Amino acid sequence: MIKNFTLVLILLPTVFLGAQRTVIAGKFPYQRDVSFSAAFISNQVVLIDEWGKVTKTSDAQGLFHLELKVDKPSIIRFTQRESIELYIRPGDSLWIEMINGRNVTFGGTAGRENNLLFSLNRPFIPIETQENPQEYSALIDTLYQKQRQSLKTYQAEQSDEGFVSLFTVKAQAQFLEDKIKILQFMQKEAWEGALKDRVERQIHNLPLVDEVRSEEYIRALNELFTLEVKQITGTDWSTNDPNSAVGYSKEVFHRHWQERLAGLPKLKQYFEIEEWIQNIQFCSKLENLPQAAADLEQIKQVKDYPVLVKEMESIYRQKVIVLKMKKLPAMTWQTASGQTVELDPSSDQRTLVVFWDANQAESVEAYRKFQEKTIIRFPGSMQDSLISSVTPRKLIWIQVGGDLAKWKEVINTLPNTYSAEHYAIKKPEDIAALKPYLYEDKLPVAFDLRPDLSIEGLSNRPTVIDYPSWEVQSVGGRVMWKRQRD
Repeated sequence: MIKNFTLVLILLPTVFLGAQRTVIAGKFPYQRDVSFSAAFISNQVVLIDEWGKVTKTSDAQGLFHLELKVDKPSIIRFTQRESIELYIRPGDSLWIEMINGRNVTFGGTAGRENNLLFSLNRPFIPIETQENPQEYSALIDTLYQKQRQSLKTYQAEQSDEGFVSLFTVKAQAQFLEDKIKILQFMQKEAWEGALKDRVERQIHNLPLVDEVRSEEYIRALNELFTLEVKQITGTDWSTNDPNSAVGYSKEVFHRHWQERLAGLPKLKQYFEIEEWIQNIQFCSKLENLPQAAADLEQIKQVKDYPVLVKEMESIYRQKVIVLKMKKLPAMTWQTASGQTVELDPSSDQRTLVVFWDANQAESVEAYRKFQEKTIIRFPGSMQDSLISSVTPRKLIWIQVGGDLAKWKEVINTLPNTYSAEHYAIKKPEDIAALKPYLYEDKLPVAFDLRPDLSIEGLSNRPTVIDYPSWEVQSVGGRVMWKRQRD
């Protein structure tokens, strides 16, 4: 079942021609046979697997070598226990020596850029300093000036304008977030005077850069615009608590970022798409479906991102099924022995109904995973834990047409760790009635039903325990909404 999440946005470009061989190599000095991974988080061109991620292992000396196909400057997440971001251009050769996420050096044609990016890692700042606005603000100014000077030196000797833009906004993001934190602290403590005035001017007068590849920058801009709107409307802005009363309408925030981003087409389009996706993803009322449909049409005009269009079309179809169609069509279900059954709407129990085809490998694999012990990692826990406190749903798997003899054979051989009831529909009219509910036009599809049998949610990843089957992942200044890896 799909739940509400933080706003999500997929912006994965189409594949371009002219990709060049690009090498990432290096050494883990004090480790041997180390597993590591590299994943495109922007401008991905060649998907090494369906997730754009490759996993390898270093040799017995800790040396590793990885070749990618890249057609434009890209951001890559490199992970060996801890993750670091890499900046790679077509044809680059980057050398990495990595002890851990805090001790890394770079060489090769992209060495200077990546050493500069790594220098943005924020040093430890004691709590006592953070609680002293004068000292904290001065420290942030010093760090920001050092970053700007490093960039100025780089520009004078070896200027890659795409990298300059990326570095600039990453540094600005840190600066904005820290200064906003200082300003909110002073507001909360009723601190007035020259320091507060100066910090406010620094925040509001910082020139914006038309760059969307930095997750930190997008987050900082959202914080900045929220702060500005709260100040304009007289709403308490001394806290970032997301549960506090907003105090202003979505329309006010919309008008504000439209004004602030005038003349910045990349950022403006990002915020527009973000808003369209929000309207589709969080559409929870039938009367809001026309707006979601209109926003989907807007997204379809963004020609460079077909993956985004495909995902949003799928989500919109799910909304139509839940909000407009509401209940599964009337169908005749049969047991393996030929008896007919129907769901009991008088039950106080929720029901999971999964339509599948035991003749298809994809459906069988989904059932196998469904029958494995459901594991979820609790936030902050060091161990995986079985979910045992969640009230189970009634579990029903329904064969859709196909070879019913094969279906009977398969369900007798598959595990049944979680007790699932098995039925089949075989009448052509029943199968035809089901088709509009197959939002991706393939099986399996799982429907989570309330006790009154109305549809609460649907997914192509049936799970025994009802927890989100989607994850939110940052993707180079965007938030990528993708299915969880198994």
